[in-house]
Amino acid sequence: MPRRDREAFAQAVLNAGNLKVRARERQNPGLSLTTCVGGSPVQVIVLSNSASSPLPALLQRFVSEGRYAGVSVLALRDGQPLHQVAAGFQEVESRRPMTVDSIVRIHSVTKVLTAVTALTFLEEGQIDLGEPVETYLPEVRSFQVIAGSPPEAPELRKPARPMTVRDLFRHTAGIAYPAPGTPTEPFFAEAGVSESVSLADKIRRIVRVPLVSDPGVQFDYGYGTDFLARVLEVVSGRPFEQLLSERVLEPAGMAETGFTVADPALDRLAMVHEGGGPGSPLRVIPMVAGERRPGAWRHPLGGSGLYSTLADLGRFGRILCAGGEFGGTRLLGRKTVDLMRANHLAGTASPYHSFDAGSGFGLGVGVRLELGLADRADSPGCFGWNGLASTFFRVDPAERLVLVVLIQHFPFDEHRLLGRIANVIYSQL
Repeated sequence: MPRRDREAFAQAVLNAGNLKVRARERQNPGLSLTTCVGGSPVQVIVLSNSASSPLPALLQRFVSEGRYAGVSVLALRDGQPLHQVAAGFQEVESRRPMTVDSIVRIHSVTKVLTAVTALTFLEEGQIDLGEPVETYLPEVRSFQVIAGSPPEAPELRKPARPMTVRDLFRHTAGIAYPAPGTPTEPFFAEAGVSESVSLADKIRRIVRVPLVSDPGVQFDYGYGTDFLARVLEVVSGRPFEQLLSERVLEPAGMAETGFTVADPALDRLAMVHEGGGPGSPLRVIPMVAGERRPGAWRHPLGGSGLYSTLADLGRFGRILCAGGEFGGTRLLGRKTVDLMRANHLAGTASPYHSFDAGSGFGLGVGVRLELGLADRADSPGCFGWNGLASTFFRVDPAERLVLVVLIQHFPFDEHRLLGRIANVIYSQL
């Protein structure tokens, strides 16, 4: 890095809050820094084209103000690091620092990896988007649909048409997640869905809960990806966890992604927090729904449950960004990735705009359609998904960019940091 760039970066950091800076050279043309602001460690790897980035100061501000315990960010361009930053703590009580190697629960970002696994079956002709799900899972024939009447005793009827594999990918099967006060809430409790002991058992329990709409009618975010994972088990005769590992995790080199964190790595597991608002200090949520203990999911699922890291998600993202193949590693064909990130919600009654303005939904991923309604300066065709505890994964082929943000905080993006991070990074491209 040229001397003037180092000096510019150091001055920017000092201006952010009287930081103590320790730097060492790396073999690549960059600079590694560890800063300390108000007791909050910030580890930064800065390349020459981002020496004066406001990103470290932005993360430091949200941590020092007590809004989030910790944040880590990775941005790759052309598969190479553009930004890599970690700020704050894995856990506010122990003050274990958040690092670029911290492990987090990615929750629904799991759905993207499941979708890619399923698309490998599509490429082999083992599944078909238009095929009724009952071809693979006969138990779904027992599904009924809420037809109306009082919420406490809804009238039920048969679905207008069978749900298809495409419906599972795009969340138009009607298998919505439970929500307090909705007509399906008592059905979920009666079926004991949260007590399932395997993916197959979970599916058997969910089919006792009525659909919230006819298949193909509208976007109802929910358990479709879990049903998709179960379809793969039936087609292959093998556990979903093995399929995911063999078809995605191992080829992509995602050695630290899985449904369990190995004991030696538990000290790198960030805890989920809540609070951080006025009069509400941050506090740890000791057990996350679905875990049998911190670092171990009750059983593998298609829609949630994976633990991962910045580096692993970056490896996964750069393969998708390059059209399914990067550095000799192939997950999908280029045209399959195009199919994945196309909008598959055309003709449905409920556009995906209610989730993310200006977006549609493809095969397991949200897809940016137009910038006029967006609050992030990304590109049409940018795709990815989020996780319940504020994890964020996006692939922008137009800019050859992968962006991963890992936060462990509920509810999702409560203090509105994700869009700020994206806009800072996009402003410097």
